[in-house]
Amino acid sequence: MLHFNKIDASTFLVVLLTCVLSLVAACVQPSGPLGAPNVVQVGAVSSVRITLVQSTLAPGQTTQGTVVATSAAGDLITGKTVTWASVSPTVATVSSTGAVTAVASGSVTIQATVSGKAGSASLTVTQVPESTWPVFHDFNNGTPGPFRYLGSDVTSIDYPADPTNTGRGKVNRIRYHPSAGLNSNDINMELNTTHRYRYGETIWFKGDLYIPSTLSDGVTQKTASQNLDTRKLIDYFSAPPLPRLILERTNGLLKYFVCQIEDDGQFHTDVTWGSTGITLLDNTWYTIEVRFTLNSADGVKDGVLDVYINNPGAVPNFRLSSGISPITEKNGGSYFNSFRYGTQTTTYSGEAGYSEYRYWDNVGFSTTRVGQ
Repeated sequence: MLHFNKIDASTFLVVLLTCVLSLVAACVQPSGPLGAPNVVQVGAVSSVRITLVQSTLAPGQTTQGTVVATSAAGDLITGKTVTWASVSPTVATVSSTGAVTAVASGSVTIQATVSGKAGSASLTVTQVPESTWPVFHDFNNGTPGPFRYLGSDVTSIDYPADPTNTGRGKVNRIRYHPSAGLNSNDINMELNTTHRYRYGETIWFKGDLYIPSTLSDGVTQKTASQNLDTRKLIDYFSAPPLPRLILERTNGLLKYFVCQIEDDGQFHTDVTWGSTGITLLDNTWYTIEVRFTLNSADGVKDGVLDVYINNPGAVPNFRLSSGISPITEKNGGSYFNSFRYGTQTTTYSGEAGYSEYRYWDNVGFSTTRVGQ
């Protein structure tokens, strides 16, 4: 049997206690400089990364951006204020919460800043696929649909139910009423697109038109001084600069006017106008279709204007296929992207209070022809 004397036991306890204290000291020894905690300090953001749910949008669509902020050691930092910005707000905007909304075609950089550190992400905005066309509206719900109203008198456009007693339902009625008897309001409905139609492209218009000879109260609209009857019907244009295609009715005949205004804002010699030989009578519904194929290259006069009246076949009632050069890309600036129907800017000679109506139905613009 082993026996420990009093001295040996005390020595053993001292040694044992010394070993325990040494182990404890080793466990609590700091891993860095004395007093330096192993947590990220305020203001220690080293990098900011942005993620967009979608990196490609069409105009009008929205996606959400999120931010990840980290320290130099890769630690995640939260609870910081994020400041959002779009480098090109004309292409896309961004809200204070990171909601990105596409405005127009192009590329844009979205930025987010956290504690002075910035991150960025790229977004591409592309035109709505052409498969989403055509843009048409029948007005049966009493609204302009995809179109917007242009004009100074908000009472000049309404949607009466079947004013021609032909079973059409609601139609778009545009009333021209010059308050001073000199010039009518520039009243029309307009469709804007973000796509710029340049040379080599085709635009179709289709609309049902009715020009009544009397107002709803039975008053005859035209007097002897209005026999000229110059009424714009359809207008393709963009500005600036301003290529333009206008169809109008004059003395009952459908006429055309094609011109080019260059970057200096002046009319140039590329002006073509004349009569289609097509008669548009009062009190008759017509389905008017217009195909306008822009010239295929800068300065090349090979555009084509086709007009179809109540014609479901492939043969136009009128074709103009020479001398048309509405698009000249001086400084890259000419194009069509705005289309109007029901336009009116006619001068009346002292005819104060003179009024006139147009009825339109099933109106639209498209890149391809739409069946009857």
